Amino acid sequence: MGRQGRVVIPADVRRELGIEPGTKLAVLVQDGGVMLLPREAIKRRLREMFSGIDRSLSEELIAERHAEARRDAIEEGWDV
Repeated sequence: MGRQGRVVIPADVRRELGIEPGTKLAVLVQDGGVMLLPREAIKRRLREMFSGIDRSLSEELIAERHAEARRDAIEEGWDV
């Protein structure tokens, strides 16, 4: 680490990861260490993790909220 707190990533590592000037990196602090991850790699991992989901989670959440509101209205004696 340099005097101004800058970290130099070795050229061979930058090449392997496709890191170029302007590449956005995410900084994670975990288990007493620091991880630098290209943001595109994080996006790719998340897409892979959720690729098997064939429904809209936001639509499912909205439907659940509507059902809860309907149940609450019925419990309060409102005409639904």
